[in-house]
Amino acid sequence: ITNLQRKVEGLSKTEEQQRKEIESLQKRVEELKRMENQQKRENERLQKANEKLQREINSLQDLIKNLSRKIEDIERKIR
Repeated sequence: ITNLQRKVEGLSKTEEQQRKEIESLQKRVEELKRMENQQKRENERLQKANEKLQREINSLQDLIKNLSRKIEDIERKIR
């Protein structure tokens, strides 16, 4: 009986260890999912900021073109 009890106790310890490992892995998976979601939100925020900057760049380029045309017009009038 003692041999059988030892085997059962050994199995119980193994099961307990496996349960703890599973719980640890589940926590890690949850942590990684949270990190992934956080990264997605950050990427979306950066994407919006990039789009806004691109619109501002386009607007500035348009202003530069308009100013260049006006300068050319003034130079023509001066000549």
